[in-house]
Amino acid sequence: MSQRTALSTAIAGSVLLGAATALLAQGQPPVPVPGESAPFYWVAWGPVMALGFLAFLNRTERPSEGRRRFAIAAGAIATVALYVGFTLGSRTDALAELAGAHLLFLSWTAVAGALVAGYRADRAPQAFSTLVKSAETLLTGGIFFASGMLFAALTFGIFEVLGVTLPESRLVVLAGFGVGAIPLLAFGVAYDPTLSPAAQDGRAGLTRTMRLVARILLPLALFVLLVYVLWFIPTHFMKAFEEREALIVFNATIMAILVLLTVAVSGPEPVGSETPGALFRLAVIAMIALTLLLNLYALAAVSSRAIEAGLTPNRLAVVGWNVVTLVILGGSAVRLWARSDEPWVPVLRDAIGGLSPLAAAWAAALLLALPLFG
Repeated sequence: MSQRTALSTAIAGSVLLGAATALLAQGQPPVPVPGESAPFYWVAWGPVMALGFLAFLNRTERPSEGRRRFAIAAGAIATVALYVGFTLGSRTDALAELAGAHLLFLSWTAVAGALVAGYRADRAPQAFSTLVKSAETLLTGGIFFASGMLFAALTFGIFEVLGVTLPESRLVVLAGFGVGAIPLLAFGVAYDPTLSPAAQDGRAGLTRTMRLVARILLPLALFVLLVYVLWFIPTHFMKAFEEREALIVFNATIMAILVLLTVAVSGPEPVGSETPGALFRLAVIAMIALTLLLNLYALAAVSSRAIEAGLTPNRLAVVGWNVVTLVILGGSAVRLWARSDEPWVPVLRDAIGGLSPLAAAWAAALLLALPLFG
């Protein structure tokens, strides 16, 4: 199948997904947040999107090692969604919101896992490339969503000038269609299913722009980390132990740094003069080291709060994510040190890609555990 045919398939699939999510929304705002939309919409939206992605990949992906993995991933997504729906589907509290966010994340990781599973020989590089394509798909979807909002605003304004008032219910249905159609359309534009994830073109387009922006932001992020680790934490050591907002900021910073590092070292395999210089390598290693220290501090703070005030669902989630990011950062540092005689960029990519399934494992474990707090 050619890339053009694959894109046509993505467009057709987007129309079907848009219609499905518009029906799921039942005329209410298509927001996958408990209490803000139709009952069970927050449970169904992410899995339905994931099933659409899997159907698209099953139809368009080049032959690799069989496609049974897509059916397995679809079954796993459906099983977890049913479990969450039966145990937490009627709730609209913070516990349901936490479950909704992790169900959405797990749905996407199931798609990524099924995609990577088709390449047994080099799964770590494939997993890393899938992470980069995930970021590109998210950014592409954001561009499509912003364009759609602008078009809707202009259309609404033109009709208002003409004295025609569009029914709000129609606009809500249109929004429900867009929320379902945009993700697969963005994926179809960002990802070429006729190539493996690692073989995607990273020399041009949005991937190259993301990489350049990440490398420009790298010195600024390093400066922020230096301020955090060398000044803020020593002078305000108990702040994260006492204030939830400070702990949220630290953990958001850790996640953002991981994404920044992943995108910054992405792209074509560096050869000859394209190999990143020693200064770039030093900046990346410094960021890993400083983020490790920040991660240890955040983990100590949330663990202390859990011991003193009790283990809540949110604290359990944060502890787990702190451990996951700590293992990814620590594992990356260890591999860079152990394989110092090899080109460092591929080593770092393999480390991040090889350890990334830990995030999916934790999301699944948390979803299984959350109903116990009910």
